[in-house]
Amino acid sequence: MTEDWKTRAECRGLPALQVLPVLCFNECSVRKECLSHALTSADWHRDVTYDPHLVWGGYHPGERHKVMKETGFRGAKAFELLIERENHGAPNKLCS
Repeated sequence: MTEDWKTRAECRGLPALQVLPVLCFNECSVRKECLSHALTSADWHRDVTYDPHLVWGGYHPGERHKVMKETGFRGAKAFELLIERENHGAPNKLCS
């Protein structure tokens, strides 16, 4: 999977600790690609241990960890679940 979406991310160039969910949800055209990348790749340590960090795709680490646990640590399923919840009026509560 190519990662050319990173060059279009609204947060590019910002220090990682300054990225807030509101930026992702309100302004980023590649938010879903970012979220998918976090759940399936970036949050994994050596492809064995799930260790989320920072805000990715508008979600804090604890939020991503919770949904990963709910789906048996299956990234694609966790992504689908988060998007489904967003589509049914349960957006990221921390971005308000």
